[in-house]
Amino acid sequence: MTAQAIEQDMMFWQRLSVNTHILSSKVASAGAMSVNMKLGEIIINQLALEQEAVAIPEIWQLPMSPQVLSLNNAKLGEWHYFTKITEATQVVDSNTDIAIQAVEFLMLPPRYSQPLRSDSLGLKAPERLPNQPID
Repeated sequence: MTAQAIEQDMMFWQRLSVNTHILSSKVASAGAMSVNMKLGEIIINQLALEQEAVAIPEIWQLPMSPQVLSLNNAKLGEWHYFTKITEATQVVDSNTDIAIQAVEFLMLPPRYSQPLRSDSLGLKAPERLPNQPID
Protein backbone atom coordinates (compact mmCIF):
# COMPACT_ATOMS: atom_id res chain seq x y z
CA MET A 1 0.00 0.00 0.00
CA THR A 2 2.79 2.42 0.92
CA ALA A 3 4.71 1.77 -2.29
CA GLN A 4 1.56 2.31 -4.33
CA ALA A 5 0.87 5.71 -2.73
CA ILE A 6 4.48 6.81 -3.19
CA GLU A 7 4.42 5.62 -6.79
CA GLN A 8 1.15 7.42 -7.59
CA ASP A 9 2.52 10.62 -6.09
CA MET A 10 5.72 10.36 -8.16
CA MET A 11 3.73 9.61 -11.32
CA PHE A 12 1.58 12.70 -10.74
CA TRP A 13 4.61 14.99 -10.42
CA GLN A 14 6.33 13.42 -13.43
CA ARG A 15 3.20 13.91 -15.56
CA LEU A 16 2.96 17.51 -14.42
CA SER A 17 6.62 18.04 -15.28
CA VAL A 18 6.12 16.61 -18.77
CA ASN A 19 2.92 18.52 -19.54
CA THR A 20 3.61 21.99 -18.15
CA HIS A 21 4.62 25.08 -20.10
CA ILE A 22 5.02 27.20 -16.98
CA LEU A 23 8.50 27.41 -15.50
CA SER A 24 7.30 27.78 -11.90
CA SER A 25 5.23 24.58 -12.27
CA LYS A 26 8.27 22.78 -13.65
CA VAL A 27 10.35 23.90 -10.67
CA ALA A 28 7.58 22.96 -8.22
CA SER A 29 7.26 19.49 -9.74
CA ALA A 30 11.04 18.95 -9.53
CA GLY A 31 10.95 19.91 -5.86
CA ALA A 32 7.97 17.65 -5.21
CA MET A 33 9.73 14.69 -6.86
CA SER A 34 12.71 15.27 -4.58
CA VAL A 35 10.44 15.42 -1.52
CA ASN A 36 8.67 12.26 -2.73
CA MET A 37 11.94 10.36 -2.76
CA LYS A 38 13.09 11.71 0.62
CA LEU A 39 9.77 11.02 2.32
CA GLY A 40 9.50 7.62 0.65
CA GLU A 41 12.97 6.71 1.85
CA ILE A 42 12.03 7.62 5.44
CA ILE A 43 8.82 5.56 5.23
CA ILE A 44 10.55 2.55 3.67
CA ASN A 45 13.38 2.63 6.22
CA GLN A 46 10.81 2.26 9.01
CA LEU A 47 9.60 -1.05 7.58
CA ALA A 48 10.98 -4.42 8.50
CA LEU A 49 13.97 -5.59 6.43
CA GLU A 50 11.90 -8.20 4.58
CA GLN A 51 9.32 -5.59 3.58
CA GLU A 52 11.82 -2.98 2.35
CA ALA A 53 12.63 -4.77 -0.90
CA VAL A 54 8.99 -5.09 -1.93
CA ALA A 55 8.09 -1.60 -0.70
CA ILE A 56 10.36 0.22 -3.16
CA PRO A 57 8.10 1.70 -5.85
CA GLU A 58 8.67 0.42 -9.38
CA ILE A 59 8.88 3.97 -10.73
CA TRP A 60 11.95 4.58 -8.56
CA GLN A 61 13.69 1.66 -10.23
CA LEU A 62 13.34 3.19 -13.70
CA PRO A 63 15.30 6.16 -15.04
CA MET A 64 13.29 9.36 -15.48
CA SER A 65 12.37 9.99 -19.08
CA PRO A 66 14.07 12.85 -20.94
CA GLN A 67 10.69 14.63 -21.17
CA VAL A 68 10.45 14.80 -17.36
CA LEU A 69 13.87 16.40 -17.14
CA SER A 70 13.59 18.62 -20.22
CA LEU A 71 12.94 22.34 -20.00
CA ASN A 72 11.83 22.62 -23.65
CA ASN A 73 8.10 23.08 -22.89
CA ALA A 74 8.85 25.55 -20.10
CA LYS A 75 11.11 27.55 -22.43
CA LEU A 76 8.36 27.61 -25.06
CA GLY A 77 5.79 28.73 -22.51
CA GLU A 78 8.02 31.46 -21.14
CA TRP A 79 8.82 32.63 -24.69
CA HIS A 80 5.11 32.76 -25.53
CA TYR A 81 4.41 34.79 -22.38
CA PHE A 82 7.30 37.16 -23.14
CA THR A 83 6.20 37.76 -26.74
CA LYS A 84 2.59 38.40 -25.70
CA ILE A 85 3.71 40.89 -23.04
CA THR A 86 5.97 42.57 -25.60
CA GLU A 87 3.13 42.83 -28.12
CA ALA A 88 0.83 44.30 -25.48
CA THR A 89 3.34 47.01 -24.54
CA GLN A 90 3.99 47.93 -28.18
CA VAL A 91 0.39 49.14 -28.48
CA VAL A 92 1.27 52.10 -26.26
CA ASP A 93 1.68 55.41 -28.10
CA SER A 94 5.42 56.16 -28.25
CA ASN A 95 4.82 59.88 -27.60
CA THR A 96 3.26 59.20 -24.21
CA ASP A 97 4.83 57.68 -21.11
CA ILE A 98 3.54 54.13 -20.47
CA ALA A 99 2.51 55.09 -16.91
CA ILE A 100 0.36 57.94 -18.28
CA GLN A 101 -1.17 55.59 -20.84
CA ALA A 102 -2.06 53.10 -18.10
CA VAL A 103 -3.61 55.79 -15.89
CA GLU A 104 -5.60 57.19 -18.83
CA PHE A 105 -6.79 53.70 -19.69
CA LEU A 106 -8.01 53.19 -16.13
CA MET A 107 -9.46 56.65 -15.50
CA LEU A 108 -11.00 57.84 -18.78
CA PRO A 109 -14.44 56.97 -20.17
CA PRO A 110 -15.13 53.57 -21.77
CA ARG A 111 -14.08 54.56 -25.29
CA TYR A 112 -10.53 53.86 -24.13
CA SER A 113 -11.31 50.70 -22.21
CA GLN A 114 -12.50 47.91 -24.42
CA PRO A 115 -12.86 44.45 -22.94
CA LEU A 116 -10.04 42.08 -23.82
CA ARG A 117 -10.94 39.07 -25.87
CA SER A 118 -8.99 35.88 -25.53
CA ASP A 119 -8.82 35.42 -29.31
CA SER A 120 -7.21 38.84 -29.73
CA LEU A 121 -4.44 37.81 -27.32
CA GLY A 122 -3.86 34.48 -29.05
CA LEU A 123 -5.20 32.50 -26.10
CA LYS A 124 -7.06 29.25 -26.51
CA ALA A 125 -9.41 27.50 -24.15
CA PRO A 126 -7.72 24.57 -22.36
CA GLU A 127 -8.20 21.22 -24.02
CA ARG A 128 -9.06 19.66 -20.69
CA LEU A 129 -10.12 20.91 -17.29
CA PRO A 130 -7.44 21.03 -14.57
CA ASN A 131 -9.18 18.39 -12.48
CA GLN A 132 -9.48 15.89 -15.32
CA PRO A 133 -7.01 12.99 -15.19
CA ILE A 134 -4.00 13.13 -17.50
CA ASP A 135 -3.81 10.20 -19.90
